[in-house]
Amino acid sequence: MAVFDYEQQIHNLKKRVEKKSFHPYFSQYVKPSVIDEDRILFLAYSLRNADISTEEMDTYISAAMLAHYAIDMHEKVTERELTSVKEKQLKVLAGDYYSGLYYSLLAGYQNIELIKDLADAIKIINEQKINIFQMGEGNSHLFMNSIKQVESILLTKFSGHFNQSCLYNELIEEFLFLKKLLNEIKMMKLGKKNLFFKSLENCFLPHVPTITELESLCFKYATESKKKLEDMMISLPNLPSIVETRLNQMNSHYIDLSSPRVEER
Repeated sequence: MAVFDYEQQIHNLKKRVEKKSFHPYFSQYVKPSVIDEDRILFLAYSLRNADISTEEMDTYISAAMLAHYAIDMHEKVTERELTSVKEKQLKVLAGDYYSGLYYSLLAGYQNIELIKDLADAIKIINEQKINIFQMGEGNSHLFMNSIKQVESILLTKFSGHFNQSCLYNELIEEFLFLKKLLNEIKMMKLGKKNLFFKSLENCFLPHVPTITELESLCFKYATESKKKLEDMMISLPNLPSIVETRLNQMNSHYIDLSSPRVEER
């Protein structure tokens, strides 16, 4: 598939997910999650050789994105900014609503095995999130492994269902892991203390880490992940050029974040 074809497919699927996930009541109170186009890209590429119709392919991708939507919405319930009980309840309901949508889409094609694979992925994500909450001193490596699982397991389970190679799944893992780390480093530089920040702090206790220490640790793992991705791109020469384009964009983001921090006055 040419670059344009993937870009057009991503655009069409994004619109489809937006339309499918829209609910007139939730839209009044719940801010929708940003649809991750990179996830759509990897899902679409996973199905490149699948012997199924375009409609079925689009349905499977939409279902996987709605499952991710549901996970993301449920996670937002833990945000400290949510002070309203109603707001929390609506986010839970919205997450449940998206879960029902993804299940309904897959059930329409009676793909029980894919339903099981995605359900298993969601179970692993919840287990890893519990691990993240419980992290203690000296567990930064385990913390990062859990983050990698949370970010990628839904896509790798999906990809594995359609018999994609282990190396391709490793590419998905490292790509989404690096993307997550770069976003969290950006949040740290902006002084935003989210759940990732708080959980990573626990890995340093009883010592209270500085922002610089947390950034340095994240950059360490980001640098390792970036190197792995560069090696994988050599071993996977047939990837669509849009993947290389996205990696180059992330590399630019990495370089920008590596520049010395300008302290706020």
